[in-house]
Amino acid sequence: MKVRDEQGNVVAVLSMVADLHEFYREWGKDPNTHSVEYSPQELRLMARRGIYTVADLPSLLGVTSDMAAINGHAMATLLGALQSATSVEELRAAMSPFTAPYVQYAEALDSGEAKMPYIEKGGLEVIMPEIQEVGTRVAQYFTTEQASP
Repeated sequence: MKVRDEQGNVVAVLSMVADLHEFYREWGKDPNTHSVEYSPQELRLMARRGIYTVADLPSLLGVTSDMAAINGHAMATLLGALQSATSVEELRAAMSPFTAPYVQYAEALDSGEAKMPYIEKGGLEVIMPEIQEVGTRVAQYFTTEQASP
């Protein structure tokens, strides 16, 4: 982060918010007369840390795991039904355990009663590049010496 004085001059470049408080204490200046600029990476990190104020890591992982398992189960059920169904009615019957909860969830999203982080972040257009970027980095990790046993 960059700290600027009243004239807009950069007076410090700091790596952490804690450093900012220490900087002002040592510098003896009023922090309200200066501006702080955060890089996009710093803003992203602060937003991610803020998530832990509304949910702890085990809860986040649990919800993610539950949703992945439900979606995996629904997909497996659909794929199995596609192999043997001879009508659309048979497909509907196979998916019936999932239909009502998914429809209710979609309605709650549409009404604003429920929210999804990816939608609040800007939708598919915003998150797909992030998914691709992170997925690529993880895949590359597995193809390097770092992941070798």
